[in-house]
Amino acid sequence: VFVEAVLLTVTGTTPGKYLLKIKISKSDGGRMGINDALSRSFRVWLRGMGMGIPIVFLFTLIHAYNNLKTEGVSTWDRDGGYIIRHEEIGWLRVLVVAAFFCLFIGLIVLGSVYPVSTYGTDIALV
Repeated sequence: VFVEAVLLTVTGTTPGKYLLKIKISKSDGGRMGINDALSRSFRVWLRGMGMGIPIVFLFTLIHAYNNLKTEGVSTWDRDGGYIIRHEEIGWLRVLVVAAFFCLFIGLIVLGSVYPVSTYGTDIALV
């Protein structure tokens, strides 16, 4: 929440949004201030991600998706009066996003196969 808020305040986007050519701004076209960005990030965390609570987040994600499809805007952006701009993404960006996704999943799998010890220097083999 806090990292996203800082990134939105400073750049108007996050790394994932940047890769997908998505920018968020206030209704007047300017960048969000830190209070606006924190408010939006907390709304996303609560309404979209269900505070990360297992099972709950499935329902909040489904509800957020359905709302976005029917109204064309997420509830947190509508309530905050934010404008979402996106551009067409080419096949090269799609490949980069897919590569990052695969890398992320690979790191998760690698971390579960070779967990780092509590001291952070030794690798314990399972």
